[in-house]
Amino acid sequence: MSIRDVIRARVEEGRLLHLRPVMADDPVKRHMFITEEIRTLIMGPWTNKQMQMRCGYLRGNLESFVKGQIVSVSLTIDKKDEAYLGRLQPPEDETWDIRSRKPRPGLRVLGRFSEPDHFIAILCCPRSIAVDWLTRPSLGDGDSEEWRDAIQQCKAAWRQLFEPYEPYSGGNISDYITTDYVPA
Repeated sequence: MSIRDVIRARVEEGRLLHLRPVMADDPVKRHMFITEEIRTLIMGPWTNKQMQMRCGYLRGNLESFVKGQIVSVSLTIDKKDEAYLGRLQPPEDETWDIRSRKPRPGLRVLGRFSEPDHFIAILCCPRSIAVDWLTRPSLGDGDSEEWRDAIQQCKAAWRQLFEPYEPYSGGNISDYITTDYVPA
């Protein structure tokens, strides 16, 4: 059995969903699998119009990855503020975040790669402003306890989904995203 087999099984169980663009004609050039937490955010039901609008933008940000649009990527903490996608610290944890910055509040989707061009989106946190429709606390500064907790929760969810498989690990951006990226 491979991690692809496990992903297929989790999709069949309903624990993961293969994210596809809303517009059926849009290409799928990379793959993203999302947990129920992310699915609920981007597909509803929403509690109010503000949540619906903000989560619509979040879905668009996630679809940028799936459609193979050019994304900025950082492997190092000193450049990740400028990036769409960045590897968090410590790098050996192989935990990444996708930044959905606008409109405010900023959101971070944490996840891990299962192989090149295959991202598992696990959880979503507000970046710096608490959001009443998200149960997770805002992350605060880069070295905050909230950041550490979110990374640990992401790793624990990965183990629940995929143990004994570890996340994919690489040394260069092209090991993770094979085309249409720019280093941040």
